[in-house]
Amino acid sequence: MQGKDSTFAYAINNGALPEAGRFNIQQDLEWHFGTDGINDKAKFLATLFIEDIGDLITECVDERFGFSRYAEQIGLNARNYETIIDDLK
Repeated sequence: MQGKDSTFAYAINNGALPEAGRFNIQQDLEWHFGTDGINDKAKFLATLFIEDIGDLITECVDERFGFSRYAEQIGLNARNYETIIDDLK
């Protein structure tokens, strides 16, 4: 994924990642990335995969979850440490 070895990028582009809701895009990825955008397309698909994991956590574990500032949200909503501990159980 860092441009040194494209083996993993080819695997991702050929369906190596499990696909959920975010993969239901109505875009022609071959048109957007072409044949030379192997690494860029793989990074895009890996991002969709990570966002799908975030959606799963939001739906099943904690509706406040987000990849950025999650700890801040928990801390701002808590009145004391027991609230935070209860939220994390």
